[in-house]
Amino acid sequence: MELKDSPDSSFAGWTPEQIVAARRWVNLWKETGPELERIRRVELRSTNTVVAMQRLAGWFESAQFLQRPRGHSGLVEQQALFARWKPASNG
Repeated sequence: MELKDSPDSSFAGWTPEQIVAARRWVNLWKETGPELERIRRVELRSTNTVVAMQRLAGWFESAQFLQRPRGHSGLVEQQALFARWKPASNG
């Protein structure tokens, strides 16, 4: 990621120190991201699904006991929001 300090850049108001720190942060994630992904894959492959489900079962039962189901999923409200956000020019 190239950080440029031009008048059109969103980094125009950044100090040189902030730009250096941002470059360091980007480079760190470029190096760290693949390693974190490798670790995630190893953990997923080594996870015993049956044991994980058994450990979570109590939480699910507790949630069912403590939280009554809602009468609706919220999908209707979501669709109404999407309809309002849709630009009028698209029909």
